[in-house]
Amino acid sequence: MPLYVAGVVDQCAYRTLVFAQGRAVGTPRRGRTVLGSFVSPYPGRVLRGLRVQALR
Repeated sequence: MPLYVAGVVDQCAYRTLVFAQGRAVGTPRRGRTVLGSFVSPYPGRVLRGLRVQALR
């Protein structure tokens, strides 16, 4: 499935999302938020972007 990035169709792209999840303070509900995302045609760059976002 092609990815649409800034109006350009890339047939071979990798995408990663980094998110954090946990319980909201004082409630039994769980929350989740996206910390960042990264798209690249190279899997090594996506893994590096994933690492940078996770360390942040």
